[in-house]
Amino acid sequence: MKIPRGFVRPFNTYNIPSIINNSKVHSTYRENRKRNEDDLMKIYNKELVAFPYEEERFNKLLNIHGPVKKKNVAGFFFNPEMYINVKNDRVGSVTPSHFAIENVDKCFLFEKEHLDGFFPEGLAGELPKDILMHGGGGTDRESGTQTKGKEASPDGDHQHDNLDVFLRELERNQIAPDHRLIKKAQQLKGVGLLFRKLAYEIVDELKHFEENYKLRKRRDSHKLDSYFAQRGECASYYDGGDASGDSAEEARSMKGNPNGGYSSSYHSGHQRMSYKSRSFLIDGKRGTGKSCILNSVVLWAKLNQWLVIFVPDVKKYKFDINTIVRSNTNLYIQPELSRQFLEDLVKTNESFLKKLKVDKGILESTCLDGTHLLYNKKIYDDIIKKTIDAEVANDEQNYNALSEREKNLYMQKLYKFYYDNVKIPNLLDKFSTPPNLLELAHIGINNASYANLCIYALFEHLKKQTEFPLLIAVDQFNFNLSVSEYLSINFENTKYNGYIPTYYFTIPKLLLKWDANKYKRCVKIVSTCWDRENRRNFRPELLGIHKRDVKTARNFTLREFKNYVAHLYNQDVIYNFDVNKLEYFYMLTGGNGFQARKLLTTLY
Repeated sequence: MKIPRGFVRPFNTYNIPSIINNSKVHSTYRENRKRNEDDLMKIYNKELVAFPYEEERFNKLLNIHGPVKKKNVAGFFFNPEMYINVKNDRVGSVTPSHFAIENVDKCFLFEKEHLDGFFPEGLAGELPKDILMHGGGGTDRESGTQTKGKEASPDGDHQHDNLDVFLRELERNQIAPDHRLIKKAQQLKGVGLLFRKLAYEIVDELKHFEENYKLRKRRDSHKLDSYFAQRGECASYYDGGDASGDSAEEARSMKGNPNGGYSSSYHSGHQRMSYKSRSFLIDGKRGTGKSCILNSVVLWAKLNQWLVIFVPDVKKYKFDINTIVRSNTNLYIQPELSRQFLEDLVKTNESFLKKLKVDKGILESTCLDGTHLLYNKKIYDDIIKKTIDAEVANDEQNYNALSEREKNLYMQKLYKFYYDNVKIPNLLDKFSTPPNLLELAHIGINNASYANLCIYALFEHLKKQTEFPLLIAVDQFNFNLSVSEYLSINFENTKYNGYIPTYYFTIPKLLLKWDANKYKRCVKIVSTCWDRENRRNFRPELLGIHKRDVKTARNFTLREFKNYVAHLYNQDVIYNFDVNKLEYFYMLTGGNGFQARKLLTTLY
């Protein structure tokens, strides 16, 4: 529809009179509202907003009268009861019995030297920063208030030490300071590790797994399998056991039953032994203690003589720029980082690796980038076919004289000849078969070009071993899913903008696999880190991670927060903290460890 030029669209104008409500109800409402606003302005005070944790000023402005209960400072700071392994005012060694339900929310206390012995590969999370700032204990320090024969200078180094402030607070509250308390406070110096409820739950599952590790799952053809197991015709196919996955001893106990079934002793133990390899993903917001939980679980596993593969820092495979080598399968090898991985593995598991024998077949089928030999040879299929076609074309007259059957045999022989002559570099081309996994690891350490092959071959051996319980712990798991700092022309004009995705590197690719079910006796635990990435885009279900395997770490409880702040105070990370403001800062930070440390170190 065309609108003629100069046409003005008419519109109606309405004179809406203002509504004036002079009723008694409306005037009462306006008066009450004004009175409430006046009361609000009395409460809304600049000083009150700036210092909302000043309880006395808050009560004065709100006309709140009554006795104010002050918290006992002696029960908060320098209290050995908050440390699990402190006994008789001394830091003792950690034992597996310390991982009990009554010690939840308390802290382990370590000296730097002892912690290096437990974690030679490093610690996960923010604890390495604490170790760098920690001076190795406070036994040599001397507080200003306890100097004997010396005059405490107002400008001394320890004039504002937490112990001095603590002792002055006791004197102000008319509590006589004890010399034993001073000695005790000096010994409570070290690196703290908070033992949380989620860590206890995971440790409890590991205890159950340690006793009953094998999966017992009956197949549909159980009766037929039992028939062949009685005749002993299937033992070679099931690793010395029967077809249902039972061990050789269980097969013998079944044979001893005249009814052809399992004996009563086996049935009593069968319900008890019903566990399998497991995987856990510890997820949660930044500052909820995910890495601390992972450290606690790794510590328990090492104390209980588990074979532990702990990777606390996956970021180095993404950010640390080193020499990389591209393989035929479009994977990227980091030789120097692979060698460091083997060094860390040998430091903590030398005795275990020495007892595990090497399977020559695994070494023969493993390539330099960790892929299988057959998968690597598939790349040359097109080249082999082109070579065969060229050879047939050169001898076309003789080839056409053959029958169809002879042509097929001729093509197969040519393919086998060229396929067998494809040479893929292998460890056995240069070295003899090592006797155990420790010698295999040393080959990779001394020869960086073979380090990645040794890692993959070692993991293939660990999939089959049942002699030791195995724990694979990885922190910063989500860093395997994004692009790295390395550039490659192969990824130019792609959605990666020329950057190589981290999962194209061999070691992150190995750690990213959610494959604990392929191990006979293994638990895999990974945790996320969100200091550089957005947790909102994380979807673990795309990696095959079931929601039952996800453990969400929550913020600290008030008791955990209290012990956390008290430990920061004991280690002189924060100074002159008022214990009566604890609940306020807990409310302000939501019990988040990262936010609490950031705020308290800024203010105190």
